[in-house]
Amino acid sequence: MNAGKRPVSLAFGTLAAAAFILAGALPAFSQDAAVLDESRGIIVALSEGNSSSGDEAALFLGSLENAVRGAFAAQGLALEAGPPRNDPEAALDPAAAAKAGSAAGVRWVVSIYQEFLPQRLTWRVVVFDAKYGGIRAADAYSTYPGLTALPFIDDSAAAVAASWKSVADTAEEEFRLVEVPQRFRSKDDGVSLRYGLGDEGGRYIGTVEDGALQAAYVPFRRDEPVTVEIYRDGYWSKTLVLKKGVQNKTVILPRLQKRTETAWGGNAGVGRMLGGAATYRWYPYPDRAFLKAEEAVWAGYDFMPGSSPTLHSEFRLGFGSYVQKATDAKFRVAMGAGFSLIGSVLTNAPQIDVPAAVDLTLEPFWLTLEYHFPAWAVVFEQRLPYALGTGYLPPGWMSIGDGGPLFFSLGVMLKW
Repeated sequence: MNAGKRPVSLAFGTLAAAAFILAGALPAFSQDAAVLDESRGIIVALSEGNSSSGDEAALFLGSLENAVRGAFAAQGLALEAGPPRNDPEAALDPAAAAKAGSAAGVRWVVSIYQEFLPQRLTWRVVVFDAKYGGIRAADAYSTYPGLTALPFIDDSAAAVAASWKSVADTAEEEFRLVEVPQRFRSKDDGVSLRYGLGDEGGRYIGTVEDGALQAAYVPFRRDEPVTVEIYRDGYWSKTLVLKKGVQNKTVILPRLQKRTETAWGGNAGVGRMLGGAATYRWYPYPDRAFLKAEEAVWAGYDFMPGSSPTLHSEFRLGFGSYVQKATDAKFRVAMGAGFSLIGSVLTNAPQIDVPAAVDLTLEPFWLTLEYHFPAWAVVFEQRLPYALGTGYLPPGWMSIGDGGPLFFSLGVMLKW
């Protein structure tokens, strides 16, 4: 099995999946086991695709057959021509492969299926075991049908031959490959998956569409853990470990958190209930540290007879960072500091020449508690502002009436 990134045809994978499910019902051919030659095998091949490109398709199929013969010969297995196949189900049917091997008196049957289209060449090489039944090795690849495909054909043949060699002498009860592709479900269309980690070490298995994905078949060993990486441009990747390996059941994928570089939001809070605030954050370190600005406008009014509202506008600047290590955590705590300018206008103060003032405040500490969804978050904030006495506010820690510094706010933040 080649470990590189391989975008495999999903239509072909669906076809092959039906064949692999049949492998579980394949019995061991104990009556013929004693007469099957383990030093030889047969090769069967089938090509489908655009009928107008028959000659070109035959050229690639011949190259694939020659590469497979040479790779297995290098591993000590001579392959002879097997019976012709006229349909893909027969080429990938474990029962048909076992019967062909028994009829030829050989243990190993190497089946090649090729799909040739104008812009895509896809092939799958599967090694069936006529002695014990089932699949022992497999490899698949999809690429552009040009001269650049030839090195990939050689690599694919070498990979499946090496995989076969590593298990050729293993008894059936000691080794068995999974027989079905893995199915996944997700609430997020567009997320991609790969077995393994990273572009170099991982193997692409598909992208979620309409909330579901059936991965291309990969011949993992049964009951062995498999690592799956979930990724998408602009989102934080997640790693999922299938502890019992690939199984015939659907795996629900965790949702990815958007990688936050900027965010806009709004909030309302105690002390400025007759108004609201708009906020902006810029993250020089995405989901780690940020600078923020906020503009709030509200009216202070006690609803008493004869009273008049006081209009306020506050502009805040500050910085903060999250205290937890995980950049994609759902629940987050952020701390920071900053300052603000509060402009106040008295709406009914004829005795004052200039019924307006500006207060400068410092915020040596503020705290937010945030619950994050993939593209937005709920934000609860507690502030501790200190007035410098430059306007209407006296110097000291600010408070709301006799309630103390209860500068709470609750809002929503949208990630960009």
